[in-house]
Amino acid sequence: MRSVKIKLYLHKYSLFFHTMRYISIFILLFSISFSAFPKSNRSQISAFLDSSYVYTNSAEEVPFLLKALEISIKNNDLKDQSAIYRSLTRNSYNRWLPDSVQYWGDLGLNASRQADAHNELIDILSLMCFRDLFFDEYENATEKATELFRLGKELNHPSGMISSYEAMGMMYRQTSRPGQALIAFNEGLNLIREAGEKPSHEMQFLSYIIDIMLSQGKVNEVEGYIEDYLRMNENYAQNKYKNQGTIPVERCRWLGECYLTDLFIQRKDYEKAKEHYLASCAYTDIEDVYVKYYFDLNTISYYQYISKDYNKALALIDQLLVDENRTEILQKKADILYDMGQFKNSISTYRDLIHLKDSVHDFELTSQLNDLRSRLEVNKLELATKDLEAKKNELRLRIFILSFIFAVIILIFLAVILIRTAIVKNILAKSEQELKIAKEKAEESNHLKTVFIQNMSHEIRTPLNAIVGFSSLLAEMPEERAEFTKIIEENSSLLLKLVDDMLNISMIETNKHTSFDMKLCDVEECCQSAIASVMNKVKEPVKLTFTPHQYPLKISTDPHRLHQVLTNLLTNASKFTTEGEINLTYLKDEPNRVRFMVTDTGIGIPAEKREEIFGRFVKLDDFKQGVGLGLYICLSIVTGMHGRIFVDPSYDDGARFIVDLPLHHKKE
Repeated sequence: MRSVKIKLYLHKYSLFFHTMRYISIFILLFSISFSAFPKSNRSQISAFLDSSYVYTNSAEEVPFLLKALEISIKNNDLKDQSAIYRSLTRNSYNRWLPDSVQYWGDLGLNASRQADAHNELIDILSLMCFRDLFFDEYENATEKATELFRLGKELNHPSGMISSYEAMGMMYRQTSRPGQALIAFNEGLNLIREAGEKPSHEMQFLSYIIDIMLSQGKVNEVEGYIEDYLRMNENYAQNKYKNQGTIPVERCRWLGECYLTDLFIQRKDYEKAKEHYLASCAYTDIEDVYVKYYFDLNTISYYQYISKDYNKALALIDQLLVDENRTEILQKKADILYDMGQFKNSISTYRDLIHLKDSVHDFELTSQLNDLRSRLEVNKLELATKDLEAKKNELRLRIFILSFIFAVIILIFLAVILIRTAIVKNILAKSEQELKIAKEKAEESNHLKTVFIQNMSHEIRTPLNAIVGFSSLLAEMPEERAEFTKIIEENSSLLLKLVDDMLNISMIETNKHTSFDMKLCDVEECCQSAIASVMNKVKEPVKLTFTPHQYPLKISTDPHRLHQVLTNLLTNASKFTTEGEINLTYLKDEPNRVRFMVTDTGIGIPAEKREEIFGRFVKLDDFKQGVGLGLYICLSIVTGMHGRIFVDPSYDDGARFIVDLPLHHKKE
């Protein structure tokens, strides 16, 4: 960890244990060989592989794998050979026999490529890539990492790309480029999560990221990663990951305590740091060089910052420097000497640190040049390939040039004819369509004008005749004055209503209807006012009723326009209702809307006329007073207030008009 190469350690076994193990292997090999004699070669291979699983990652596994390999070579079965070579490479890697990793890996790569065994190919490449990293063979490691990424992408095999990111991150970390390493590990982590890889793989990448962030002092960003790492480890401990394998839970707990100790030391929260350091001491009997090194660094920090025992810290540092001269160890030594007041020694250690970092930077420059050289070689190959392709294309063009030119000339000639014909047809069709539309508009305009003149002539003449006639009778028949006065008033109102409708339709047609005086309005008061306005227009025995809401309701609207809509609807209902009832009611339809309903028991509206009646100059009964503008005006006002007006199709005892308006409307 922290640029420390992987250390190999071997478990120590007692002489008795070794003796018993070899005896059991001999007996098992003998029994398998004896029992497998009559069986097929395939069964023998399976028997040897099953036996090898008992001794996974140990020296005792190898004889079983070699027996299985011998049979698969006789059978010339490349698939089996690929799988066995992978197991041998993995065994050599985990026992850290680098020469064997190289030997079995080369054979395995050759066999898996011939057999198209993609899983085996990617696994062997990954192991060999990490082997090259151990020996600082970065050029070879880079080639393998690049091939891993290419295979993973081409074969849609996420593990290949993940291994590539892991190798690249480790190379960047070992060459003192933590920022680029962090990017590579984070990309690998995201790919693991997207692909649904094993949680153990995700924990490995979390470990890489946590280590780099702590080494860079990113204490605020790293805490979430540590929490994820500890949570996943506890899930493994509680067996929450079914069929996902196992991990060394205690070892991961030890590493987690080391991370938390480092985190709180950097935050200068020494009480919590001490608590987690003491907790990490409980796991020191676990044999793990990786975590042990981290624990040793934390121990030095413990004596430096918490116990202030600088001599003890220096002694531990000197022990670590015997094994390897690393930048982080020299940095700690220089800091402790400075805290002790030994400034000369501290400066000398800082010089050693700078020299060590410069050597790393020199390597980094060399690595970058090698990388650039590799890219240039790749570019040359790509250019050569493109040149060959260009020559092939040139030959093809020469062979087909005459036929191509001839075909082009014919196509151009046909295209010109077709294009000219299409253009002429389009022009004619467009002109015909425009003429048709203009004709329809003219006919519609002429029809509307005729209807308007006829309606206006009839509607204006009727109330005027009544006013003139009954005005002359007032003088001649004084005893009937009250009745004649009422008739004159009614016809004057009709005439005034007609003029108002004409003014409203004029404003609508000139787009002035969009101006609304929006304010807070009491809905019940507005409804009561509309009822009062049409009370004298309702014929007996028709009842005009109002059903208020359960509780008062206020909306943001134009009170005058709302009153106009309700009055028009009630007036319209009174014309076609001779008995029964006309009712006005409202209710809160949705959280932000209010619904008004005008219901009558009149003659009703045919289904096919329910949309048509909202047009201009539309009348269901030509003998009824009015020019057919009332509902058109209502539609325009309601639409302008972002509402909706329609006839209720479910009501068939007369007619029911529904108006939906928003409760709140911004003033425009």
